[in-house]
Amino acid sequence: MGFINFKKRAIGVDVSDLSIKFALIEKQGKKTRVVLLKKQDIAKGAIEKGEIKNEQLVAQAIQKAFQNLEKEKRGNFKKAVITLPEEKSFVDIIKLPLLKESEKLSSMVAFEAENVIPFPLSEVYYDFEKVETTAKLAKCQEVILSACPKETVDKYLDIFNEAGFFLLAMEVESFAIARAITEKDFFYSPFLIVDFGETRTTLAIFAGRNLRFTSTIQASSRQLTKSIATFFEISEEAAEEIKIKEGLNGKKEVYEAMIPFLNDVAEQIKHYIDYYRTHSIKCQEFDNKKSLKKIYLCGEGANLKGITEFLFSELGIEIEKADVLVNLSEKKLPQSLKSSEALGFATAIGAALRGVE
Repeated sequence: MGFINFKKRAIGVDVSDLSIKFALIEKQGKKTRVVLLKKQDIAKGAIEKGEIKNEQLVAQAIQKAFQNLEKEKRGNFKKAVITLPEEKSFVDIIKLPLLKESEKLSSMVAFEAENVIPFPLSEVYYDFEKVETTAKLAKCQEVILSACPKETVDKYLDIFNEAGFFLLAMEVESFAIARAITEKDFFYSPFLIVDFGETRTTLAIFAGRNLRFTSTIQASSRQLTKSIATFFEISEEAAEEIKIKEGLNGKKEVYEAMIPFLNDVAEQIKHYIDYYRTHSIKCQEFDNKKSLKKIYLCGEGANLKGITEFLFSELGIEIEKADVLVNLSEKKLPQSLKSSEALGFATAIGAALRGVE
């Protein structure tokens, strides 16, 4: 007689300056599927660059989202993993000497953290995990360190607790994105994640089984829309329609409206890749430790027609849209959602996956 496999459900929540995205994932045995993906707009100015400015407006957006979700009769979906804003966080790999069994890694990390985290330790929450190495004879120990100001974390914590969430975890956005698009037991050659979001773009180097560097740039899908609106002297709503319809493969004048902005984005990505290539891999071993031969795109902006071809022509690196469903046994999405739209939910999906693991 076998054991009963009960369903596990968790919701991943991705908060940006203009919206909150929810991904509800269900796991039963070895089967994992997306139950729903939803986006709720937030009033402009309620959150700015990841910092909550108006708690009441954010709480109202969460409440409205729940009302819409409850109409679908999806059951209990308040066990959640919440992501923290990348631009308010710090993520890096630190190298430590190999420790004897009697020595505590946490004490060594705390000592090193004071030297690398750009905030006083008394003002941040931080966490770390060991980095797996493929070196046959490891000469050092690596850990990946993440930190976020207590003021930022506490605001998110208070709002979601008051909304009735049972929080399973909180983590920096880039960890959730990486979890969504990478297979758990696969060892990857270095690649770059470009999450071309609505209000910002996250850049993250992933190698082996871990993140290596993360950063954000202010370029965003919304700013691209504004560039088109300014070029043609039209409303942002009309510019958004043109952007979606034409992309980079449509009318020449639309291409000309977008290209200065996208050239700047490509240049910033180049600088980030150069930064990675000038820093050592520390303890890890790769086929070519300074190589970076692939870029994975996700985020709402990844759906721009012609974006992969454009970035390849500018960067000379293979570009591919990320598979944000790679870790789900059932790839089918809710009927109301196009498969391309899932790219904008990478962060929420990755957070939800942590919740059901």
